[in-house]
Amino acid sequence: MDDMVTRGVGWEALDGLVPDQLDSIGSTRSNSCKSRDRHGPAHLAEIQRIEPADRRDRFDRRGSRALTAPS
Repeated sequence: MDDMVTRGVGWEALDGLVPDQLDSIGSTRSNSCKSRDRHGPAHLAEIQRIEPADRRDRFDRRGSRALTAPS
């Protein structure tokens, strides 16, 4: 899930990867991710938080800019 956040891939990308009749576990995971996608961002905004992977990536970008900035 972190990789999807890092790459900016929406959870809807999971739709149709594996037909439901072939993979009941994958279908359950996909439905769980869809629910998280629908409700997660609103909940995080409400409590003024962001995804941990997003926080890490922002921190990494800030550190990279600081290291490459002219002195």
